Amino acid sequence: MLKKIGDIYRNNYSGYIDTKYFIYIGMQGELAKGLEYVKGRGWRKCLYNLNNKLIDGTPAFKKIAHSDFMQVAKKDLELIKECDK
Repeated sequence: MLKKIGDIYRNNYSGYIDTKYFIYIGMQGELAKGLEYVKGRGWRKCLYNLNNKLIDGTPAFKKIAHSDFMQVAKKDLELIKECDK
C-alpha cells in the first residue's frame, strides 16, 4: 500500500465516527502515524498497523481521499516568516 502524507484513511475497526477517519502523517517503526479530529477534544495523534485485516480477510484500513493540509500549513508558515522579517 503506497502511502503519502495527507492520505485520508477509513478505519473499519472503529465504531465511533470521530475515530473512523484519520490523516496519515508518517511512520513510527512499523506503525502508521496519523491525526484524528475528535469533536469537542480537537486533534490527537494515533498509531495504526495499516496491514491489519478484519475477520473476513478484508483490509481494516482503506485509503479514501487525500488532503493537502501540509502544503497549506507550510505556505501559511512561510507567509508568517516573511511578515516577521
